[in-house]
Amino acid sequence: MRSSVLVLALVGCGRIGFGVVVGHDEDGDGIDDGTDNCPNIANPDQLDSDGDGVGDPCDPHPTTPGDHIVLFDGFGGGLPTGWLLQGAGTWRVEGDDLHVEPGDQEATVAYPPDNFAPTLSITSAHHFYKLTAGANSYSISVIDGFDPSVLESEKCGETDPSRLAIGHEVNGSTHESVNSPDWPDAFVVDGEFVTTMTHTIGALGCTSAVTGGSTMSVPATPPYRTSGLVGLRVRAATVGFHYLLVIASP
Repeated sequence: MRSSVLVLALVGCGRIGFGVVVGHDEDGDGIDDGTDNCPNIANPDQLDSDGDGVGDPCDPHPTTPGDHIVLFDGFGGGLPTGWLLQGAGTWRVEGDDLHVEPGDQEATVAYPPDNFAPTLSITSAHHFYKLTAGANSYSISVIDGFDPSVLESEKCGETDPSRLAIGHEVNGSTHESVNSPDWPDAFVVDGEFVTTMTHTIGALGCTSAVTGGSTMSVPATPPYRTSGLVGLRVRAATVGFHYLLVIASP
């Protein structure tokens, strides 16, 4: 299976990797993304109980300092320069969403916040439009530990037939995955999904929820990769991503 890989290569420190446009407010709370301490969940009071710079609704540990946002992109500024596209697949920004239509193939967009902290929480929100007719398999995933040279990564997200899965993938083939029970909401047409993968030294976690529907989680599984890029992967589905958020914890 051919793959399409889109890699964002940025460097810096602190709050880095922000696809920020002045005046863009992803969560509609009246605070620009670039200064919002929780850019994907409305929190006009900007409450930050532990003073670590991550607002309470986004903070994995709201009463213990040490978390920090290492990446947020709400795609309000179009497709950023510096992203590299290889292979097939169509990426475009419409409005505030990053759209992908990989046909019956695979597309990945990734960013390198590698080695920032022992724990990463990677969250994306997306609108699901349709599956590609006749495709052998399909999935919409958050990924971590991505090595673009061999298309190897950890992944968490909806997969065929109608499940949530977390596992290890190499060159389009999944190894050692853990699947949820049947999840009828997994590919609800016009569904709005929020998916989060947590990656610690000893375990991967995966949860996804659809607005107005149900939430599904899979049991934690040991990670196979401890370094690499984070990002998004789609196979044989048309999707519009609203944002990508990465929070690092001690």
